[in-house]
Amino acid sequence: PYLECLSCHSNKLCLIPKLPDNLGWLYASNNCLTTLPTLPQSLQILYCSKNKLNSLPLIPNKVKYLYCFDNNLNSIPTIPENIMFIYFDKNPVKTFIDTYFEWKSNYENKNILYNYKILKIH
Repeated sequence: PYLECLSCHSNKLCLIPKLPDNLGWLYASNNCLTTLPTLPQSLQILYCSKNKLNSLPLIPNKVKYLYCFDNNLNSIPTIPENIMFIYFDKNPVKTFIDTYFEWKSNYENKNILYNYKILKIH
């Protein structure tokens, strides 16, 4: 069976089991997750905002949109070159090391990386 989209947001989940290899979209925001399982290489969109995540697993190369705001993230893993949008406001991010991106402050009180151009960490 082929599962393209898994929407499990707002369910008070504490755990997500192994994900199918062909999953394209994961909507897991607004739960009680402290970890995410290994992400399938087919994943293109990941929503994991408003959880209790301390870290993220390896982000697959096909991911274009990553929404991970309002967690406990201290750092962001290596970001694929193809990514178009990362939103990680409301995280205690201390470091962001990746040579693919140009760092520019743009939005006060926001942590946004958009099309490799805008990033602010506070």
